[in-house]
Amino acid sequence: DKLGLGPNDLARPREDLVRELAQHVGDFDVPDVVAQRLTAGLDAELEALSARMTALDPNFAKTVARTRAAVHEATGRLIDKYSRALGQRDQAALDRLDRARAFLQPGGAPQERVFGLPYFAARFGPHEFVQCVLAACQPFSGKLEDLCP
Repeated sequence: DKLGLGPNDLARPREDLVRELAQHVGDFDVPDVVAQRLTAGLDAELEALSARMTALDPNFAKTVARTRAAVHEATGRLIDKYSRALGQRDQAALDRLDRARAFLQPGGAPQERVFGLPYFAARFGPHEFVQCVLAACQPFSGKLEDLCP
Protein backbone atom coordinates (compact mmCIF):
# COMPACT_ATOMS: atom_id res chain seq x y z
CA ASP A 1 0.00 0.00 0.00
CA LYS A 2 2.82 2.42 0.82
CA LEU A 3 4.28 1.90 -2.65
CA GLY A 4 0.93 2.21 -4.39
CA LEU A 5 1.33 -1.23 -5.97
CA GLY A 6 -0.95 -4.24 -5.97
CA PRO A 7 -0.07 -7.94 -6.01
CA ASN A 8 -0.34 -8.12 -9.81
CA ASP A 9 1.99 -5.12 -10.18
CA LEU A 10 4.68 -6.86 -8.13
CA ALA A 11 4.79 -9.72 -10.65
CA ARG A 12 6.30 -7.33 -13.22
CA PRO A 13 10.09 -7.10 -13.67
CA ARG A 14 11.92 -5.21 -10.93
CA GLU A 15 13.45 -2.68 -13.35
CA ASP A 16 9.97 -1.65 -14.52
CA LEU A 17 8.85 -1.19 -10.93
CA VAL A 18 11.93 0.87 -10.04
CA ARG A 19 11.27 3.06 -13.08
CA GLU A 20 7.64 3.47 -11.98
CA LEU A 21 8.70 4.41 -8.45
CA ALA A 22 10.99 7.04 -9.95
CA GLN A 23 7.93 8.72 -11.46
CA HIS A 24 6.86 9.71 -7.94
CA VAL A 25 9.78 11.91 -6.95
CA GLY A 26 9.79 14.97 -4.72
CA ASP A 27 12.06 17.82 -5.79
CA PHE A 28 13.24 16.30 -9.06
CA ASP A 29 11.60 16.52 -12.46
CA VAL A 30 9.61 13.47 -13.48
CA PRO A 31 11.61 11.48 -16.08
CA ASP A 32 8.74 11.36 -18.59
CA VAL A 33 8.39 15.15 -18.42
CA VAL A 34 12.13 15.61 -18.93
CA ALA A 35 12.07 13.28 -21.95
CA GLN A 36 9.10 15.10 -23.45
CA ARG A 37 10.78 18.50 -22.99
CA LEU A 38 14.02 17.28 -24.57
CA THR A 39 12.45 15.66 -27.60
CA ALA A 40 9.64 18.15 -28.27
CA GLY A 41 11.94 21.07 -29.01
CA LEU A 42 14.34 18.92 -30.97
CA ASP A 43 11.59 17.32 -33.05
CA ALA A 44 10.16 20.72 -33.99
CA GLU A 45 13.60 22.00 -35.00
CA LEU A 46 14.43 18.86 -36.99
CA GLU A 47 11.07 19.06 -38.77
CA ALA A 48 11.74 22.65 -39.85
CA LEU A 49 15.30 21.79 -40.84
CA SER A 50 14.14 18.71 -42.74
CA ALA A 51 11.75 20.76 -44.87
CA ARG A 52 14.49 23.22 -45.84
CA MET A 53 17.14 20.56 -46.45
CA THR A 54 14.83 18.30 -48.45
CA ALA A 55 14.09 21.25 -50.74
CA LEU A 56 17.82 21.36 -51.53
CA ASP A 57 18.28 17.61 -51.91
CA PRO A 58 15.69 14.84 -51.32
CA ASN A 59 18.40 12.57 -49.88
CA PHE A 60 18.49 14.72 -46.74
CA ALA A 61 15.16 13.22 -45.61
CA LYS A 62 16.89 9.93 -44.76
CA THR A 63 19.74 11.73 -42.99
CA VAL A 64 17.35 13.77 -40.86
CA ALA A 65 15.31 10.64 -40.03
CA ARG A 66 18.47 8.81 -38.93
CA THR A 67 19.53 11.81 -36.85
CA ARG A 68 16.10 11.94 -35.19
CA ALA A 69 16.25 8.20 -34.41
CA ALA A 70 19.77 8.47 -32.97
CA VAL A 71 18.83 11.44 -30.80
CA HIS A 72 15.68 9.68 -29.51
CA GLU A 73 17.72 6.57 -28.71
CA ALA A 74 20.36 8.58 -26.84
CA THR A 75 17.68 10.56 -25.01
CA GLY A 76 15.96 7.31 -24.04
CA ARG A 77 19.19 5.95 -22.58
CA LEU A 78 19.72 9.18 -20.64
CA ILE A 79 16.18 9.13 -19.24
CA ASP A 80 16.53 5.44 -18.28
CA LYS A 81 19.69 6.22 -16.32
CA TYR A 82 17.98 9.21 -14.71
CA SER A 83 14.97 7.05 -13.77
CA ARG A 84 17.19 4.38 -12.24
CA ALA A 85 19.16 7.00 -10.28
CA LEU A 86 15.94 8.49 -8.92
CA GLY A 87 14.65 5.04 -8.07
CA GLN A 88 17.86 4.08 -6.27
CA ARG A 89 17.73 7.38 -4.37
CA ASP A 90 14.87 6.21 -2.20
CA GLN A 91 16.38 3.12 -0.63
CA ALA A 92 13.49 2.67 1.80
CA ALA A 93 11.03 2.32 -1.07
CA LEU A 94 13.34 -0.17 -2.78
CA ASP A 95 13.62 -2.19 0.41
CA ARG A 96 9.82 -2.25 0.68
CA LEU A 97 9.58 -3.31 -2.95
CA ASP A 98 12.05 -6.17 -2.46
CA ARG A 99 10.36 -7.35 0.75
CA ALA A 100 6.91 -7.32 -0.88
CA ARG A 101 8.20 -9.20 -3.93
CA ALA A 102 9.95 -11.76 -1.71
CA PHE A 103 6.81 -12.28 0.34
CA LEU A 104 4.46 -12.58 -2.64
CA GLN A 105 6.84 -14.72 -4.69
CA PRO A 106 9.27 -16.48 -2.35
CA GLY A 107 12.01 -18.09 -4.39
CA GLY A 108 10.25 -16.95 -7.57
CA ALA A 109 7.23 -19.18 -6.95
CA PRO A 110 3.72 -17.98 -6.16
CA GLN A 111 3.15 -17.51 -2.45
CA GLU A 112 0.32 -20.05 -2.28
CA ARG A 113 2.67 -22.74 -3.65
CA VAL A 114 5.26 -22.18 -0.91
CA PHE A 115 3.29 -21.19 2.20
CA GLY A 116 0.36 -23.27 3.38
CA LEU A 117 -2.62 -22.30 5.50
CA PRO A 118 -0.88 -23.22 8.78
CA TYR A 119 1.85 -20.66 8.04
CA PHE A 120 -0.66 -17.80 7.79
CA ALA A 121 -2.66 -19.01 10.78
CA ALA A 122 0.53 -19.08 12.85
CA ARG A 123 1.73 -15.72 11.56
CA PHE A 124 -1.47 -13.73 12.04
CA GLY A 125 -3.18 -15.81 14.70
CA PRO A 126 -5.85 -18.40 14.04
CA HIS A 127 -8.78 -16.16 15.00
CA GLU A 128 -7.67 -13.22 12.83
CA PHE A 129 -6.87 -15.55 9.94
CA VAL A 130 -10.30 -17.18 10.04
CA GLN A 131 -12.00 -13.76 10.26
CA CYS A 132 -10.01 -12.50 7.27
CA VAL A 133 -10.93 -15.57 5.20
CA LEU A 134 -14.61 -15.38 6.15
CA ALA A 135 -14.77 -11.66 5.34
CA ALA A 136 -13.41 -12.33 1.85
CA CYS A 137 -15.70 -15.29 1.12
CA GLN A 138 -18.43 -14.77 -1.46
CA PRO A 139 -20.34 -18.01 -1.91
CA PHE A 140 -20.60 -19.33 -5.47
CA SER A 141 -18.65 -16.40 -6.96
CA GLY A 142 -15.60 -18.39 -8.13
CA LYS A 143 -13.61 -15.15 -7.91
CA LEU A 144 -10.08 -15.11 -6.46
CA GLU A 145 -9.48 -12.69 -3.61
CA ASP A 146 -6.26 -11.30 -2.21
CA LEU A 147 -6.31 -11.40 1.56
CA CYS A 148 -4.72 -8.51 3.40
CA PRO A 149 -4.18 -8.77 7.17
